Amino acid sequence: MRAYVPSGSEIEKVSILGIDVADLLTTITHNITTGAADPRFQRKVAYDNLPAEAVGEFKVIVNRKAQELLEEFDRWLAARDRDVNPQLEGSGRQRAGLGIYYFETDMAQED
Repeated sequence: MRAYVPSGSEIEKVSILGIDVADLLTTITHNITTGAADPRFQRKVAYDNLPAEAVGEFKVIVNRKAQELLEEFDRWLAARDRDVNPQLEGSGRQRAGLGIYYFETDMAQED
């Protein structure tokens, strides 16, 4: 399976979405409190005067390229995960990852 997208109960969906929100808020909080000392990657790109056709094209590009990037990182992390590779050694137990999300807003409804 290329991606896990919850399609079961509402509880399962809310649980996963809650983890995503918590991860983003943790990154934001970290970046605010540590400043330039140890920043975590937090970026976005957005424009607010796009034609609907461009948004449709962008969505297709995002789905393809973001999936490719996440699959590359998944392979890299899986090779280093001790649950997948119990023979691996190292200290501590860390959780790390990258979340990518798509957003769009109908600006005509915002006016």
